[in-house]
Amino acid sequence: MIVTILAYKSDGVDVCHGCVMAHYSSDFQWKSSMDRGEIAEFLAGLMFDNKHLDTNEGGYEFTFLFNGEENNGEWDSAVLRSEIEEKATALYNLKEIDFQRKDAESKKRSADNVGQEANGGIVSIQ
Repeated sequence: MIVTILAYKSDGVDVCHGCVMAHYSSDFQWKSSMDRGEIAEFLAGLMFDNKHLDTNEGGYEFTFLFNGEENNGEWDSAVLRSEIEEKATALYNLKEIDFQRKDAESKKRSADNVGQEANGGIVSIQ
């Protein structure tokens, strides 16, 4: 079965107290494949993007097509969609953990650099 994911994100504007803070362009992405893992990886990346949006930025909305149809009436399309979403959620969780780890490392390096600058660049060895 060929699975297609259509992902659409509408344009938007971030306004604060009448001032335009940011403009967000619409976006459309799609992926079509018979490989469930490939589809799950694509969906996981978009789920990650939806988690890390700027203020008032809209996220992607997803439409699943199975053999070119949104709802082909077959029970296995619902099961297949559920399997893909479960695998994508697991991949998303791995991406999020990796992002959090890298973010923590970056903050630690920044704090270490600030500490070294406060000591005049002198590092004490104990």
